[in-house]
Amino acid sequence: MLVFQEESFAPIISVASFTNEQEAVQLANDTDMGLTSYVFTKDSARLWRMFEQLKAGNIGLNVGGSTTAAEIPFGGVDQSGFGKEAGIGAGLKEYMIEKSATMSIA
Repeated sequence: MLVFQEESFAPIISVASFTNEQEAVQLANDTDMGLTSYVFTKDSARLWRMFEQLKAGNIGLNVGGSTTAAEIPFGGVDQSGFGKEAGIGAGLKEYMIEKSATMSIA
């Protein structure tokens, strides 16, 4: 679907069904954008697997809304950004791939 693959500057939520975890990751990663992804599950092992597999600069794990704090560098991957903004050691970080995550254990 086009809504999954193009950047939108409007309040849109896209929902898709999937049969297994691998298909969910494939659906989420099948885009040139990669600003933020969210995962909701009671399985803590699945949270970590999804965190490692999702191509996004920010990942919310069992949390919604903003996934960043002021001191955490913010930015996406692929066409959603060319590096993180702010943060300590910006020069060194140019040679690294970063991901940020927030998680609620409930």
